[in-house]
Amino acid sequence: QVLDLLPSPPALSRVGYAVAELHELGALTPEDTPTVLGSAFLKVPLDVPLARFVILGWCLGSPAEAAILAGALSLAPSCDVLRTPFNGQNRLGGKEQEVLKKSVELRRRFDRETFSEPITVYNMFVQVLEEEGYMLGWVPKCSIRDSIHQRLWCQFTEKVCQVSDALLRLVPPNSPEAEDLDALVKRMRRSSAPYRKLQASPEWLAALLAWGLAPLGFVAVGQTPALYPGGQMEAFADVVNKHGGDVANALSWPKTPRADISKVVHTCDSVVLWQGAGTDGDIIVGTSSSKSTSSQRLPDSAELMCRLCGPFNGKDTFVSTYDGEVAIRPPRHPCMLNWYILQRRGGGSQEVSVSWKSQLDTMVHIPRDGDRGARCRPKHILVAGGGAWKYGNGRRTVTLRGSTLLPTGDGGRSALLWLLAGGMPGVEQLCVLAAPIGPDPCSGDFEIRALRLWRYTLHLRDGGFITKGDLRAANDFRTALVRMQRRRPHRLAGVWRAHADGQAEERYLVEYRESPASGAEEDEEVLSVTRLGAGDGAAGAREDAHGAASGRKADFELRGRRGSRDWGLFQNGERLENAQERSTGAGLLFSGRWVWQDTGSGDECIFQAGRLWTPQDQRQSGGYGGDGAPLLSQLGPTGPLEFRRAAQALFEMTRSDAHDHRQGSGDACRAPRRHRWPARLAPLVAPEDGGEGCPLLAPFDLDSTSETIRRFGEQLGERDAEHMQAGEIEYDVDDASFDISQENLNEDFMWRLAQERDFSPQDARNLYLCESAIALPREPVCCVCEGEGKTFSKRQLTNHPDWRKCTDCVNKPDGGGGGAAA
Repeated sequence: QVLDLLPSPPALSRVGYAVAELHELGALTPEDTPTVLGSAFLKVPLDVPLARFVILGWCLGSPAEAAILAGALSLAPSCDVLRTPFNGQNRLGGKEQEVLKKSVELRRRFDRETFSEPITVYNMFVQVLEEEGYMLGWVPKCSIRDSIHQRLWCQFTEKVCQVSDALLRLVPPNSPEAEDLDALVKRMRRSSAPYRKLQASPEWLAALLAWGLAPLGFVAVGQTPALYPGGQMEAFADVVNKHGGDVANALSWPKTPRADISKVVHTCDSVVLWQGAGTDGDIIVGTSSSKSTSSQRLPDSAELMCRLCGPFNGKDTFVSTYDGEVAIRPPRHPCMLNWYILQRRGGGSQEVSVSWKSQLDTMVHIPRDGDRGARCRPKHILVAGGGAWKYGNGRRTVTLRGSTLLPTGDGGRSALLWLLAGGMPGVEQLCVLAAPIGPDPCSGDFEIRALRLWRYTLHLRDGGFITKGDLRAANDFRTALVRMQRRRPHRLAGVWRAHADGQAEERYLVEYRESPASGAEEDEEVLSVTRLGAGDGAAGAREDAHGAASGRKADFELRGRRGSRDWGLFQNGERLENAQERSTGAGLLFSGRWVWQDTGSGDECIFQAGRLWTPQDQRQSGGYGGDGAPLLSQLGPTGPLEFRRAAQALFEMTRSDAHDHRQGSGDACRAPRRHRWPARLAPLVAPEDGGEGCPLLAPFDLDSTSETIRRFGEQLGERDAEHMQAGEIEYDVDDASFDISQENLNEDFMWRLAQERDFSPQDARNLYLCESAIALPREPVCCVCEGEGKTFSKRQLTNHPDWRKCTDCVNKPDGGGGGAAA
């Protein structure tokens, strides 16, 4: 109704989509009223998705880290705080070149091999915080001073301070998280204030970003087209080998005069060692750049060359050299990655690009022996904070903002587990290639060797399969998050201290009941009351409350009319006590009865007379929130604690330094090679009704999948295990491995096989599930005519989108020279 009053009210479909997204983010109850988390989102000066990210960071014990990362992700138009040269003439003079060189160098240094835009800004911020004499709004005095964009830096630091300040008003006081936030704010406002150094590992920050950003749907998968024969890489490698060069130190320049290339390379502090003719008039150049220490990075000077046109949106740029001014287009390396955003609800993919400022833009993967014929080809997964349509080179593309690469060292296992725990891909069931593990194939334990996600078939690497224990940890994460998201706000919800003269202090957890109690009237509010026992401080409350989180039944109920200050204390439907809210200050005063309970070994007093209850997390006058308990105290100590433990358990199972990711998972240990059983297709179901109002976070039905694998295992014998001793299936490196017909997989037939009860070992031996050719676009667009549905050669399919031309444009007399690839 309010929206209808606007001059141009939004369409009902857009309103419905927004409401559905708020439900998915845990901001609304099934009745469309705000939850505790939803109320907290409104009090953080960020968009709802980033506010949710900050609140989850607090729940996971990293509020300061989350506030800094959210401040970086809120920057627009890109997640960056460094200066960028720009002018209306697309010219890079001497001063502009120095600015660009310095910014590229700093982004590379502070990225620290994380391939993450927000973590790069985070690393800069942490270094500046450690400086003596720094205060909010000041320009840093360290090595980045001359390269900092003053407006963006002040905007970023002010946003971090505002978010930290707002979060301080919401979290329980005297907790370690509140102390960290308070120290961060004081450090930013007074240079002499001590603070705890932020020491979160880059891997933990990546996990935090994955869990917080996954529900937004900005998830992309990338792969280098150099893995597939018949493309540009073959001609490129032939030229490099002919000149005795190194593939890592060579670049391909699109139709640029050789003399101009030499001048530009010299300007970028390198020297041309050799030049050779590529295809379509491209010039392949070998340089004297020192080889990068990382196999995924280009040399420093090569990264600079690829970004020379970045400030001007990839357009022709006029570069000043020692011998005049030359016009160039940016070079490319055939081993760079093509990226595809994965649409929500399993709706396929769309080709996208990453920001030219991101290290992901020049990330490469040079194929090694065995990569092309491997069952699991190298691939990479990223999460981003958002995306925007951009026009460049005559094309309209989606460019991701705030991208972060997820771990790839284990073949994608960690990345997929984090995304599955966070709510991706948002469908009710997945088709997986699963096999029994352990000496006994009938045990029900299984491992997943491949998944069908976003209409892609993704294989996992041997030794990095997803097990039943892994999925159980993902389920624990989802369940704990759903329980927190379901909490509804109420002025009396939270932890209370009970005081009486001469009696020991007691503590009670009060939670809003999500469904009416039996016998309750229609306009009656019901709150559950759980006795926590004696404890001192927030830490004691959390420790004692863990029993309640693990399923302890509430001791009492508080019932009262909506809007009334009079309450009744009930147990098993019987009224025991009367209570009244204090008119001044937060508190409940009970009438003074004693409540006894037969414990089997004698009567025990479970509620004593003359009790005054006050909020445990009540703030003192002059504090951030004034009198009264902060909003997030209504989650109680149980919700955040349970969620944090589930997240830490999942993270420990996916850490790169974990010597055995199955340790403690509850699965059978890795079986000897002779017990590597064949695999079958099976459904992995996450029923929507299991999400308790949040279908994205519905736990997987592992029992159903275990039963399917157990029935299959009953048919297996030692001969079937010995049949698998031949080793991994190798694909021939020929045109057959380049075939992308798998993109048109018959989904109905696949699901019939997955749901087949009598799937035999012979069926498993006849099963052939090839990994999708991720690097090849499903719906390519010509960079010259911008036509869709055109015919493309295999080599053109492997080209970068800015160079990809359809067969019609290639066959024109000028080779499509008037287009973007000219």
